[in-house]
Amino acid sequence: MFNTFKILFIVTALFCLSLFVVSCKKKPTTPTITTSDVIDIAQTTAATGGEITNDGNADVTSRGVCWATTLDPTIANGSSIDGSGTGSFTTIIIGLNPGTVYYTRAYATNSAGTSYGSDLQFTTLVSTGSIDSTSTASTSSTTTPGTSVTTPPVTSGTTTPVTGGATTPVTGVTTPPVTSVTTPPVTGGAISGIGSGNNSGAVIIEGQTYVNSSSNWSGVNIPRSTAINLIFRNNSITSVNSEGYLLQGGDESPGKNNNKLDGEIITGNKFTWNGTNIASTITHGIFTGYNINCIIVYNYLLRVPTGMVIKSNGMTYTTGGIAYNIINHTGDIAVAIKGMNGVLVYNNTFYSDEVKFTSNSKPGTGYGIVDVFANDGLSPKAYSKGAKIKNNIFYTVNQIFNITIEDSQDMDGFESDYNIFWCEAGTPVFNYLGKKKTFAEWQALGYDTHSVVVNPNFNNLNDFVPSSRLDYGTDLGAAWQAGLSTNASWSAGSTPAVANQNGSWQVGAILY
Repeated sequence: MFNTFKILFIVTALFCLSLFVVSCKKKPTTPTITTSDVIDIAQTTAATGGEITNDGNADVTSRGVCWATTLDPTIANGSSIDGSGTGSFTTIIIGLNPGTVYYTRAYATNSAGTSYGSDLQFTTLVSTGSIDSTSTASTSSTTTPGTSVTTPPVTSGTTTPVTGGATTPVTGVTTPPVTSVTTPPVTGGAISGIGSGNNSGAVIIEGQTYVNSSSNWSGVNIPRSTAINLIFRNNSITSVNSEGYLLQGGDESPGKNNNKLDGEIITGNKFTWNGTNIASTITHGIFTGYNINCIIVYNYLLRVPTGMVIKSNGMTYTTGGIAYNIINHTGDIAVAIKGMNGVLVYNNTFYSDEVKFTSNSKPGTGYGIVDVFANDGLSPKAYSKGAKIKNNIFYTVNQIFNITIEDSQDMDGFESDYNIFWCEAGTPVFNYLGKKKTFAEWQALGYDTHSVVVNPNFNNLNDFVPSSRLDYGTDLGAAWQAGLSTNASWSAGSTPAVANQNGSWQVGAILY
């Protein structure tokens, strides 16, 4: 009898305690959010964002900005999706109409509902080269529709207003607002070279400066819910993030937003990474996942852990490629080709003083400067066939791999030739199906039979101008004849100077 009473007492006490705990738990409310100033206003683009300071006692599952031509826009109007969680985030709104008054505000959603920040008004620029004096933000960028694009061609089409944002945000992003550039757009003379000119109907983001101090950043994140012709030109991005991207112009996985940036042109930009260099950091500089025929030219990448990532589930490039870029102080990888076919890597200059991998917590790499491998996150795997690596300069201080081919299937259609290799520590080395190969052994496999081991004798390790012409290349055709000039330089709003191949084809990004 006593034990029965005791058990009944304990059960009653626990029940009362549970009621007390439940009654003390705070009821969720909608999040607290503010809207960031609208900056970098151009004809068809603008940048804004928000900051969530209180989650309302429930997880923030979605956040972003919405915009319309009427007051108090909601997520039912044009809107972006910029991750989840509290903190700051930045959005580039694209597909706007020139000379139009817009209203925008940030939003955040949790289980209690959606809340909005303050409503801000801005006016897009009216016409080419004009500046709206009533605008409250930087007007240093241009988004000028033009008439043509030189070869390689980009995908044609018209731009329609964007109704959604990126679908592959980095979870927990805490992005500070971007810093706008103060230099005028395109002061370096007429734009010329590969991918030059303005494609009719293109969305052009130009002359901007972005600075990030957060360790986890989704980068300059281009919305991909609607197909656009993107030109990202003559901008500067500086960051320290150990996760995420500098420029996110693609998707990480198959989905409905794939191929919305096919043919995107990324040219004349400077990407600088000032984070802590350890082997486990794989921050992506230029990311174009699940888009084909991208033109990535005349860019300068400094200390970026993973310089460029070209990724898909077996898609194929039929035009476009990676050419005349300088990648200085490569980290893990300079160019990663992952599950994408037909990628061209032409006339780039790669410099690496990275050491060989020893530990994830220390500097070092076990990858190739150019690494060709399967997208093994899919079943079945998607291999990278038909990659062509020509007319490049590979300069390494230590004996890290210049080129890595990870799977035998990736050898289908693979070509590498007419390159220059130089290693201060000895013979250049390669990774062939998991086995280290010397330059001689690599040539014995049939690769780089016309390539040479020679010191390019750069004037310095910033400009990478060879002491004299390096006429070791092969003619890649008129589409690829315009490289960087010996006086090329990079600043937001200015176009790096270009020069055409002349006489015997030269290797590397810089041409005499």
